[in-house]
Amino acid sequence: MKANDARKLTSRDLTEKRISAIKSIMSGQSPESVARNMSINRVSIYNWLKMYREGGWKALQSRKRGGRTPLLDEKARKWVFKTVATKKPSDFNLSGQLWTIKLIAQIIRERFDIRISKTTVDRTLKELGLGLTQQFSREDYKYHIDYAKQDFRNRVKNDPNFMTIVGKKEIRIFWGFHKSISSSQLKINSALRKSRDSTVALRGGFNMLYSVSTKGENQFMVYRGRLVATQIIDYLKRLSKEANKYFVVFVDWHPVYETRRFNTLLSPLNCRIFMTKKESNEPKGDVLDKSKNEFGQIKDG
Repeated sequence: MKANDARKLTSRDLTEKRISAIKSIMSGQSPESVARNMSINRVSIYNWLKMYREGGWKALQSRKRGGRTPLLDEKARKWVFKTVATKKPSDFNLSGQLWTIKLIAQIIRERFDIRISKTTVDRTLKELGLGLTQQFSREDYKYHIDYAKQDFRNRVKNDPNFMTIVGKKEIRIFWGFHKSISSSQLKINSALRKSRDSTVALRGGFNMLYSVSTKGENQFMVYRGRLVATQIIDYLKRLSKEANKYFVVFVDWHPVYETRRFNTLLSPLNCRIFMTKKESNEPKGDVLDKSKNEFGQIKDG
């Protein structure tokens, strides 16, 4: 880019310079002399003249330059939000019951014939209020992993039936989180409500449950309404769908986890929950009764 190229100017300065240049030409100066006196590329002067002739003074207003055109337009973004808020990957014949960045990129490619990177999908989710964040430090992760391993050693030592029930299942550890969809998403919700297609309209507040594995994998589901036991159990069932794996999930403390209903529903799952203290992220204790059924297989429904 040359030193006298007008593209180096700020939006405001460029607008002022365009107007000044056109006024100078209208006063009788030649475009070449104006370009020379204002240290502006001659091609730019002629482009400004063309803009003025076609649109007047308003056409000379410089707009802020944006980045590249987004891969997903507003319509596509609404479709993504509606899809992850109301459907499961299995509805698209995809493996898994929870959404991941990889699966979202896949359905976008199939729906819109657009190849989109995981980074772009992650950024789009954040813009839609569906951002996933890892809230623990590396030290916290290590602490929880060591805690879970120690717990299993104690189980083997104190419960003779433990290894018989768990068998040779692979142990997977997750950190579970809950969040409300940010208010920035209300604009999309409002637009969807105004749609003539009643099947698109989404009403009510949205929340999400998501987890991060020790390998950094994110999985989530979006639901409407407040956090209740049945929503959490539904999430855990989807998370631990693989019968050959045993799941440990660390979660922030919430009163729902201590309710009798939650413990009753959790007992048959191939999963264990530990609550952590917010001030230190230290495990507060598991929420299951020490029953033999707690390591059983997931029941359908």
